Amino acid sequence: MFFKSIIKLIVAINANSKPAHISLGIAFGLLLALVPGSNLLWVLLLLTTFFIKLNMTVEFVSLALFKSVTPLLATPLNGLGYLIVGWPPLEGFFSFICNTPLLAFFRLNNTLVAGGLVSGIILFIPVFFLGNLVVGIYRRHIRDRIAQVKILKKIMAIPLIAKIAGAVREASALFAN
Repeated sequence: MFFKSIIKLIVAINANSKPAHISLGIAFGLLLALVPGSNLLWVLLLLTTFFIKLNMTVEFVSLALFKSVTPLLATPLNGLGYLIVGWPPLEGFFSFICNTPLLAFFRLNNTLVAGGLVSGIILFIPVFFLGNLVVGIYRRHIRDRIAQVKILKKIMAIPLIAKIAGAVREASALFAN
């Protein structure tokens, strides 16, 4: 399963899909990783990604990668959330959310949820543009150089690796559009 995801990720980066679709997947993966998953807000954000043209494989791989780092960010995210939830002008808003039956399931009054959401929103645009830049640089300058590396050519000559590479090329043709 994970191997298939890695192959799809490699195919997506090398395919003819737009860099914006890949970057949007990375940005949404980061946003979903920063917001804790035990609330209705996270589910709503995830469902939103199904209606946006982005690369879902890249989204889920980046979600897994960023989610592995978010425990290290729990303290700063919690501190930011505490500032947001405890800010006097927003007390009425959070009181309303806590007392409204369906909105309470969004858990916006939770400091970790509030901090993760605000951090994810702030980082969304820079991560999107950085992803576009990195994918563009990779496709223009690095992809062809990697294919010309001698040791890589020798590795590709191994029968099992050649079969995997052939499967990746076939998958690339299927997922190109």
